[in-house]
Amino acid sequence: MKFGRLLLFVAIGVAMSHCMQRERRPLNVVLITLDTTRADHLGCYGSRANATPSIDRLARQGVLFAQVDSAVPLTLPSHATILTGLFPQRHGLRLNGGGTLRLSIDTLATVFSRRGFRTGAFVGSFVLDHRFGLGRGFGAYDDSVARDPKGDGPLLEAERPASAVADAALAWLRETGNRPFFAWVHFYDPHAPYAPPQPYSQTYDGEIAYVDSQVGRLLAAIDRSRTIVAIIGDHGEGLGEHGEATHGLLLYESTLRVPLIIAAPSLRPRVVREPISTADLAPTLAALAGAPMNVVRLDGRDLSRDLLGKREPAPRDIYAETQYPLTFGWSDLTSFRRDGKKLISGERDELFDLDRDPHETKNTLEAD
Repeated sequence: MKFGRLLLFVAIGVAMSHCMQRERRPLNVVLITLDTTRADHLGCYGSRANATPSIDRLARQGVLFAQVDSAVPLTLPSHATILTGLFPQRHGLRLNGGGTLRLSIDTLATVFSRRGFRTGAFVGSFVLDHRFGLGRGFGAYDDSVARDPKGDGPLLEAERPASAVADAALAWLRETGNRPFFAWVHFYDPHAPYAPPQPYSQTYDGEIAYVDSQVGRLLAAIDRSRTIVAIIGDHGEGLGEHGEATHGLLLYESTLRVPLIIAAPSLRPRVVREPISTADLAPTLAALAGAPMNVVRLDGRDLSRDLLGKREPAPRDIYAETQYPLTFGWSDLTSFRRDGKKLISGERDELFDLDRDPHETKNTLEAD
């Protein structure tokens, strides 16, 4: 009888130990970046195109940030900011296709890998090829993007479809084992030209709808009770506003405002209305996952306490830049946004009241 009780106590102790170990295991982190994706073309941000049911569902389950500005409307430097929490002038990548991220700079991947996370990245375009330095810290960096065999097409625009990116990510996720993991999945498809597969319409919204279907595949394969999921756009798309068809040359909200959703077991669904920067994501994600970055060295802020405490972040200046116009002999641009006002500085300065004029139609520095 005593021996039976002893076995029972041992069994209970082992079970409790396993439960405690499971509770102490860090949460997984999945970061999904949507290239060239305007916030206002997602249903959760007010679009009526019914193109994004998967992303909209996640938004209802997590924290949606209503006003997020990219630090730069170009893919490579913007992703460098998303992964490091640094503005372009600090991480050194200012344009697509040039430079390499310095070895001294931490990224989400290096931070998580030092904590024992399994790390994998799956990118949809050559513009994020490992040669530009974003692969550091990733155990797997899948940038298998086919090049034009004749060499006629622009190399930086070489891409692979969202389904191929999702296939690679899902194969890796199936092999994660018991270690916590950090996965970065990048979908490039909303970038021009707009040519999604059938049955999606050959439009910008058709590309977004196609990407949403692949986001849905990823979310269905993840244990959400053990995973932090973040979806963010790297920059928007002009779509003809302010005379800009695509992006990179100007700093209006059409190309700066992006979606951001963070869903985690510890976070209750809500909307954060205070404007923030894409630079804030890296320190926030790392802190939520229990692997904080050294925020003293960063431009971005750790917003995890605000999210857990259900508070609005404190107001601050939001910076953005583009040096792409210099390649055409024009002026580079910088912008600063705070308290509903936004200043764009260049050869001709512009000041907008975003609360009254969200589409930036009236430069208040000019006389009526």
